[in-house]
Amino acid sequence: MKTRKEISARLLVIMLVATLLLPFTWNVPVEAAETKQIDVLFSHDTHSHLNSFSTIVDGEQKEVGGFARIKTLIDEKKQEDPDTLVLDGGDFSMGTLIQTVYDTEAAELRMLGYLGYDVTTLGNHEYDYRSKGLANMLEAAKDSGETVPALVVCNVDWDSMEQDGLNDGQKQIRSAFEAYGVKDYVVIQKGDVKTAVVGVFGKDALECAPTCELKFKDPVEAVKQTVEEIRKNEKVDMIVCVSHGGTWEDENKSEDEILAKEVPDIDLIISGHTHSELKEAIQHGNTYIVSCGEYGRNLGSLSMTQKQDGRWELTSYELIPVSEEVKPDRATQEQIDALMDTVDKNYLADFGYTREEVLAENDVEFNSLEEMGTMHEELNLGDIISDAYIYAVENSEYYDGDPVDVAVVPSGTVRDTYTKGDITVEDVFNSFSLGIGKDGVAGYPLISAYLTG
Repeated sequence: MKTRKEISARLLVIMLVATLLLPFTWNVPVEAAETKQIDVLFSHDTHSHLNSFSTIVDGEQKEVGGFARIKTLIDEKKQEDPDTLVLDGGDFSMGTLIQTVYDTEAAELRMLGYLGYDVTTLGNHEYDYRSKGLANMLEAAKDSGETVPALVVCNVDWDSMEQDGLNDGQKQIRSAFEAYGVKDYVVIQKGDVKTAVVGVFGKDALECAPTCELKFKDPVEAVKQTVEEIRKNEKVDMIVCVSHGGTWEDENKSEDEILAKEVPDIDLIISGHTHSELKEAIQHGNTYIVSCGEYGRNLGSLSMTQKQDGRWELTSYELIPVSEEVKPDRATQEQIDALMDTVDKNYLADFGYTREEVLAENDVEFNSLEEMGTMHEELNLGDIISDAYIYAVENSEYYDGDPVDVAVVPSGTVRDTYTKGDITVEDVFNSFSLGIGKDGVAGYPLISAYLTG
């Protein structure tokens, strides 16, 4: 018969062994636990390219892009994984004829919703039609009653603007933000993965938005603060940033690479603004940066798997060409056609045109858009646009008879080239589409200058 002391001693040994083994019982091997995984599709800088278009890609004339084809690709992916997360990195507007009804139809944002995008952010070109245009677009999107993506941007400095006193434009945008429901971040559940998606507006993007009346906080500091808030208040598996900051060749100036280094808790950055086409993801620490290029020519696709330490590993990554081989979704194209009809009615009719009207038959091989940005010499694509400047001035009712000596075309305002075959009104507009004048009509105003020796 054991004494009470012997029983107590034995219990003490058992408790000591259990305490020593306790840490090992909680470290469940990865193989024994259910590994979380998420699929993500993404785009950025689609610039109103709802329709497919003909352009030069790697020296070859191709028909690329189009939301009807992107819808097909998204639907195919969602058949494989219904919980696919679909994200956009901003600059979804300005670049084709559909922008002329930007503030009344909100076609770009509504079509992103129709395609199934979960979240987007604002790029610099969303401000091209000034504060009133952006505000009207957001309200039109909300009033449509259609499903639209969540809109996130964390570094608008409302406190600073309120201290200075909000001007009329800032008041318009704040009211529209509230109506649409713009937030610093949103939390989205996809299957067993809960993801926080934060949005940010970059420094260079702000410099490229001369009509923007908003003030912004430093992007890195704002994201850092927002991530801390997410960690404190939300139980999420992953943090993704939809950024309109971009990547550059110089790593020390590459805004989204700086962001990745300074805010290491971010798992994935969808990088817009610089139109970068990253064949391979950029990695800094546990943060991946991805970009798929502009105008919807590619759809980014990736998969990530959660590691034992809670961080995520990029397990697959590709840029899917949105090419002629992809069958366009008929219902989506019907939606686009209906929106494009409003362009004929509300914009082009004032000039006596329709979007599909053929203006010329072209047999000239014009420079590509890439060459406009890299070849610093006289180019025929620039020549035809500069000649159009001169023609417009010398045939204007305001022409004073003084000859035009030089016409200068900034390459950054040229948005696409001309390909061989029929050139339509839509093709011409899309090649030089940006801006708005004081008259509220689409297109930058021409500036006249006289230089002395």
